[in-house]
Amino acid sequence: MLCYRCFEDRDMVTIKDPYLIKHRCNNCEGIYVEKTQFKKLVKEISGSDLNLFPEPEKDDIHPTIHCPECSSVEMAKKTISEFSETIFDYCPECGGVFLDKNEFTEMNLSAKETMPINPEHLGVFNEHVTEESTAEGFCHGVNSNGTDTCNSYYFIRFSICFKENLGLGLNMFAEKWTDKLAKIIGLSRKQDIQIGDKKIDSQFIIQGYYKEDIVLLLTNSKVRNSIHDLKKKVADQPILKGNFRISDSKVTYSEGPYGHPIKFEKTGNPEKAKTKLMNVVEAVENYYTSGTSTTSKRKF
Repeated sequence: MLCYRCFEDRDMVTIKDPYLIKHRCNNCEGIYVEKTQFKKLVKEISGSDLNLFPEPEKDDIHPTIHCPECSSVEMAKKTISEFSETIFDYCPECGGVFLDKNEFTEMNLSAKETMPINPEHLGVFNEHVTEESTAEGFCHGVNSNGTDTCNSYYFIRFSICFKENLGLGLNMFAEKWTDKLAKIIGLSRKQDIQIGDKKIDSQFIIQGYYKEDIVLLLTNSKVRNSIHDLKKKVADQPILKGNFRISDSKVTYSEGPYGHPIKFEKTGNPEKAKTKLMNVVEAVENYYTSGTSTTSKRKF
C-alpha cells in the first residue's frame, strides 16, 4: 500500500494492535484506516455509530490525494461534525480514511466532544431526568523501542437533563490550551461565540445556531453566576480532573481519567456536583419561564 501524500519512501506499514488495524507512512506519519476499522474506531471512542460526514466549510491545509487502497480514486474532504475543525481525506469508493500527522489524535478528541454517549443508568433528581455513563478512551502511542501501544482509560459522566430541549444547537465546553494557542496565532477554525464575560470567554468554547439567543441566555446574571459556581467546583477537584459541558438537552459533569471503570457515587463529592449542575439547569429554565427571555421559542 502506497502513501500518496509523499513523493518518496511511500510504502505504508501495517500496524495491528488489540483495538485497531491501521497503515502508517514512516515518512509523513500519515495514517490510513479502512472503512470497517474506522467505523469500529468511532464506535469505541464515542459509543455511537458512524454517521455520514458533512462537507467541511473550510479549506483543508493539505491538498487532495488519491486513496492508498484504490490508487486511482481521488479522496474527498470530510469532517466528523459541522463544528469539528479536523478535516481528513475520505475515499468515496472504499470508504477508507487518510489522517495526516496529528489528525488521528484530533479526530479522537472531536469524536468524544461531538458524539453522544449512551447512558448506562437513568434516574431522577429534583424532578429532572439524570443520566450516568462511563466513557472509555484509547491512548495510541509509540514506546521507546518503536512498538505501537494502546491503553484504556475511563471518564465518568453524570448529566441532568432539561425538561425540554433548548433548540439553540448549544454546545459549550472547556477550552483546551491548544484551542487558546490556535486563537492567539489566528489558526483556529472552531466556531466560538463571545458573550462579553472575560472568565467565560477565556475558559470555554461556545457554539450554536442562534448566536443572539445564546448570548442573551449566557449573559443573564443568574445563569452566568451558576456557571461560575459550577466551574469553581470543577477547579476545586483535588486529584482527578473534572469538567462540564452544556448542550441543548442537558448539563454534564465528567471526571477522570481513571485506570478502571467507576460509578458516579464513588467519585470525590457527587452530591456537590449534583447540586451545582442542578443550579445551572434551574437557572436556564427560569430564564425562559420568568419573562426574562426576549424569545418565546422554549417554554418549560
